[in-house]
Amino acid sequence: RRSSDSRNSPTSHVSSRQKKCANEKLISRIDKWKKKAESCGLSITEVAVENLDLKGTDKFITNLMSLEDVDDSLPLAEVCHQRTRGNPLFLYNFLHLLWKEKLIDFNMGCHRWEWDLENIAARTVVTHNALELLLRDFSHLSKEVRSVLVLSSCLGSCFSERCLFLVWDKMGVNSYLHQGDRTKIRQILAKAEEKQFIERVTDGTYKLRAGRHYRWTHDRIMDLAISNVPDDALCALRFEVGSTLFNALNEVELEEVIFTVANLVNSGGRSVLGSLEGSRRLQLARLNLLAARRAVELLAFN
Repeated sequence: RRSSDSRNSPTSHVSSRQKKCANEKLISRIDKWKKKAESCGLSITEVAVENLDLKGTDKFITNLMSLEDVDDSLPLAEVCHQRTRGNPLFLYNFLHLLWKEKLIDFNMGCHRWEWDLENIAARTVVTHNALELLLRDFSHLSKEVRSVLVLSSCLGSCFSERCLFLVWDKMGVNSYLHQGDRTKIRQILAKAEEKQFIERVTDGTYKLRAGRHYRWTHDRIMDLAISNVPDDALCALRFEVGSTLFNALNEVELEEVIFTVANLVNSGGRSVLGSLEGSRRLQLARLNLLAARRAVELLAFN
């Protein structure tokens, strides 16, 4: 806001608020400033700043960091845009966070900024303010989209498209889920990725084999996906998801997600596990034995 009157030289006061995120106290305080300024004969100018697109985000970064090679900054701009949704204030704070965490640094010898893009993508999530917007967007999703995200949430913070397909084929007709084919699931995942609830994993963080892999952009979004499922139903759902994967995955695939599958099965609780036949219990005991051996192998390796 720029304020001035005829008796004094022009002065400026700059403040920022996001309409969807601003709390009542901040809005009330700004309104008081406006009324006080108007009573003193000051002119008030409000400037609405929209979210930046990818090109605008890239230009913001190149200007802020005085980068000469625009093509070199584009991959960084893509990650920053995903994390902040192009909000200029969030973007500035996010870049400052990267600098504080030494994920970007200025090389005095080369006189240029440097960064590790894979490390930034793996170690950062959406900013707090951007997260609040995502949580609001989540509440407006259709029941069909939510049904797929419920199963995706059961698969953990990172999940494969193949595991989701296997579970959907077995469980997509349950009463609280909607049936659909794999093409429809891919469309829903694409929509969730567009909304920035999930993102594609392409940085080599995980051992990627066939098919696409995704990760949730924040654990609160993952938790929100199953928040409306009753506790008893959720225990049964997790158990069924884990059992489905245990029976459907081959040995190599199971080894990669052994801890996720074991946790899902064990989360069934006494009400579920206690009602199983002896043969099923032996199968689950074998699963836990495999998980335990894998844990020992990893500890020995480390």
